[in-house]
Amino acid sequence: MTDKYIKCMLAEPFDDKARAKGITVETIMRDWGGKVQAEHKYDGLRFRAFCIDGEKRIFSRPSAKNTNGIDHTEEWGHVLDALPNDWDNYLADGELFTGSWGQSIHLAKSLTMSREEREILKGLLFDFVDLERVEREGRDSTPLYQRRQVVEDVARKSGGVIVPVESRIISDPEELEAYYAEALERGLEGLIIKDPRSAYYPRRRREWMKLKPTDTSEGVVVG
Repeated sequence: MTDKYIKCMLAEPFDDKARAKGITVETIMRDWGGKVQAEHKYDGLRFRAFCIDGEKRIFSRPSAKNTNGIDHTEEWGHVLDALPNDWDNYLADGELFTGSWGQSIHLAKSLTMSREEREILKGLLFDFVDLERVEREGRDSTPLYQRRQVVEDVARKSGGVIVPVESRIISDPEELEAYYAEALERGLEGLIIKDPRSAYYPRRRREWMKLKPTDTSEGVVVG
């Protein structure tokens, strides 16, 4: 496969620039078929776990200094071991957290952890991507709501090492605002809202948008 260790899909910010274009919660829901998949936004360490031609590897998120991310296959091997062995050519996209779930883990900290500390890290799984589709089409065109079913199935079979990100299908802007407030009360960063029909692209796309507390618009604190 060309460029086999693809980048992760990123959300567009719901900020002043978006609102200047006339984007609101209502227009998002309208454009996305009347509903969104809302996921809690954590402050964990993003990972990209791959199984390609039977070989598993796990990387941190790419950066300007390291366009492929850092290979952590040795340090985070227990997360890889919890991912499916009976499927091939996939990307598992998620974040690492400590066993207490309320605590985020950053790259610098992860590199200084003892083996025993690293082994309590868990994988919070966002998405599960068919790399053969990405190779053929430039995206995994399987709708998000179907990929979510795979995420839940992978988590069930992981022995507790993998947990699906908490999410909810919402069609009412007021319910979205309440879910957002709940996330902030729990100490989370906010929400990622996604078109339930969206494909997975290895780049930033407006089919996913992030809501964070920097400004207020349409009754929802966004940024």
